[in-house]
Amino acid sequence: RVAGLTGIVDIAAGDRHVLALKAEGSVWVWGTAGAGLLGSSVSADRSTAATPVQVPELSDIRSLAAARVQPAAWAVDGAGRAWHWGSNAAGQAGIATVSAAAKPVPAPVVALSGTGGVAAGDDTFLAFFVNGQVGGWGTNPRAALGVPFLTPPGEPPLAVTPLGATGLVRALAITTAEDNTHAAVRRDGTVALWGVNTDAQAGCGQSGAAAPVITTPRMLTGFGDAVAVAAGHSHVLILQATGAVFGCGANADGQLGDNTLAGTGPGKAGPVRVSQSQTMHAIAAAGV
Repeated sequence: RVAGLTGIVDIAAGDRHVLALKAEGSVWVWGTAGAGLLGSSVSADRSTAATPVQVPELSDIRSLAAARVQPAAWAVDGAGRAWHWGSNAAGQAGIATVSAAAKPVPAPVVALSGTGGVAAGDDTFLAFFVNGQVGGWGTNPRAALGVPFLTPPGEPPLAVTPLGATGLVRALAITTAEDNTHAAVRRDGTVALWGVNTDAQAGCGQSGAAAPVITTPRMLTGFGDAVAVAAGHSHVLILQATGAVFGCGANADGQLGDNTLAGTGPGKAGPVRVSQSQTMHAIAAAGV
């Protein structure tokens, strides 16, 4: 048990750091964070916290997100503001510039207002808004972000840019380990997928599933009643309101949970149902 933490309502984790949100809206972080993720209450030369420390600038927070390889964090408050701190090496701050210095003090992402939630990959980032629209930012060297702009190596990252083809969204997920595969649950219970598709994780259930990158969000046809998505290394999981879980993508280690192994080649376009006897209420997926 993590000492001193009670009343936790949300968790977000990077490679070596963890964020926790208490019901009263405060944010706590611990681990080997670096990049300023321990916040301004910790001396700049300290990069490890064995017990949780509070991020003092944040209050009335409703949800969290954490990036893995480029360690950064976001917190969305009750007013719909999205706060960022930590690394900005991949444009995490959403302002089309990068910076070598870490940002230990949370600051609002200026282009985000009325924010419902944030999802973080390694170098692409998404937010959905209370009106159901979606914005994306970060680096985009393979056009996986879903916007018609490439960012070649060495070029500035994208500022927050509207993604018009997602439909009205209520939940988001991004795969890790530089996959940059994106998944969105729409308000009508359907699912949109786009981005890197090396293991059919973005082509889930779709014609043209073998395309290496799907650059425009596309609906998972014939599938509905979704309430949540989770994205791990080269695979995506989808939770339905009935408690059933489906997945698509890489399955060499059995991560789709259908009692098979896909081997080392391309994954399963699916969606395949996880073999389960219980009714599931939440899902999560691991990176590498």
